[in-house]
Amino acid sequence: MGLREANKERRRSGIIRTAEELFVKNGFNAVHMQDIADAEGIGIATLFRYFPKKKQLILAVATSIMESEADAFKNILDQPGRTAYEKLEDCFKYMKDSKNHPGAKKSKFNDAFLVYADNTLEPLDNMLPYINARRRIADHFMELIDMGKEDGSLHSERCCRKIMLPILNNFGIYTQKLAMSDPITDPNGDLSTEHQLETVSRIYLEYLKPE
Repeated sequence: MGLREANKERRRSGIIRTAEELFVKNGFNAVHMQDIADAEGIGIATLFRYFPKKKQLILAVATSIMESEADAFKNILDQPGRTAYEKLEDCFKYMKDSKNHPGAKKSKFNDAFLVYADNTLEPLDNMLPYINARRRIADHFMELIDMGKEDGSLHSERCCRKIMLPILNNFGIYTQKLAMSDPITDPNGDLSTEHQLETVSRIYLEYLKPE
């Protein structure tokens, strides 16, 4: 990559990071392109050269967040000296921790993005990078299943795609929904989000323990 291309990529990455901060903090509907240009310290014309439409920038931010999620799961699986069961615990812990600030706001962004993508009147172009990032996460979960089969640290009959993928996906969705609804889910304030997540994760982990 030449110097000019490297500078363009650096500028593009900076715009995405700035937009992510604003979108996650305020919601993308409340953020204008001029807000992003001002925060990044560039002119609005420069911003539009990189992202002619706001929806393109929203998609780029969603893809960036999903790629970070995929990288996080990959880092968990690459930890040496830990069993598949322990890595599964780490995956649940990562998802539980993402419920807390600032992860909770990213969860809200992800949920809002999916609703936006499903309902936008103008279809989003080039969703492939976003889809590929989500596919990477599924591939990492499949890798975890293979690890469990190999080291025997997960239930022999339940360590399979048709059981573990729904469990991992459902727990991820559950943490995301809690981020969206808290404190509505506990109006009395005597049932913490952390307790709810810990309870559900322990049920799943107990179910997947070896016989």
